[in-house]
Amino acid sequence: MNDLELMDIAAKSAAAINPHNTKSNPRVGCVVMIENEIVATGAHKFFGEAHAEVNALKGLTNSDLKTATIYITLEPCVKGIGKKTPACTDLLLKVKPERVVIGSLDPHFPAQGINQLEAAGIKVSVLKTKHHELLNPWFKTWITQKEPFSTLKIAQSLDGKITPAQIMYESGNRKITGALTQKKVHNLRATHQAILTSTQTVLEDNPLFDVRHANNLLHPVSAPDVIVIGSREIPSTARLFSVTNRKVHFVQKLEDLVSYCQQQNLASILTECGGTLNTALIKTGLANQIEIFTAPIICGNTAKPSFVKNVDLAQFKLQQWCKIGDDFRLTFN
Repeated sequence: MNDLELMDIAAKSAAAINPHNTKSNPRVGCVVMIENEIVATGAHKFFGEAHAEVNALKGLTNSDLKTATIYITLEPCVKGIGKKTPACTDLLLKVKPERVVIGSLDPHFPAQGINQLEAAGIKVSVLKTKHHELLNPWFKTWITQKEPFSTLKIAQSLDGKITPAQIMYESGNRKITGALTQKKVHNLRATHQAILTSTQTVLEDNPLFDVRHANNLLHPVSAPDVIVIGSREIPSTARLFSVTNRKVHFVQKLEDLVSYCQQQNLASILTECGGTLNTALIKTGLANQIEIFTAPIICGNTAKPSFVKNVDLAQFKLQQWCKIGDDFRLTFN
């Protein structure tokens, strides 16, 4: 197998980990190769616990590793203030493998770990693959900008409305998009650390915000936390309180959101809200990515729009699109 194929295996090891268990650390995978044979794999499983390299190298002796090549999706960490675990670079310097192959540089300390390894005579290759970014799309924003990575999710009709037409209500259908899109949205929820909504959405729609339709094959599924923006009181009978093993957070003002997420280590957010909050998120620059799911229906002027005012979306560029049943999904960032 070549380097890229082995990095794929390391990434799959990381992808098997529930992202909510590592927050706000990234998911990282590691593969140990000795004499053209994979002898160990490992991944970072829980925040504050052993990193991928530690788990992969467990049980292997220094003599075993003299001719080893170690594949890691993210540059090994170095010593730093506030670290909860020993530096993985120190571990690699101790076991001194023949070669280390890295998927991506760590924005915490780009190339610092690499420089230490090379100074010790260890060969290092950097593939600059997309594995780490796909596993942890929020990580670079969280580290370099000290802000949560925010995905603005909109499920709308062709005429840009996010509430169903009256005829849909009368038929008992309160969803604009189809069942396949609902599954995709639930999978999308499961990859984010928190869902952002408003008191208005909770009071009007009484959403559950769970991931019951998720069928993500890349990692175990669990429900993210919920952040509710606004000052109106939410009744204790609201459905969002009925999902177990997650927190519901309350932030009165949007301008306090970033600092609150920093305090709570919430590094990625998916929005589930109405046009007012959608508009505010765009105008304040708090949207890093937009996911638009569009159904082939017209809801009319009485339905609520995706945005309450004209907003400038020129900074967002279409990255990909696909068809999901009868709906279309477009991703902008």
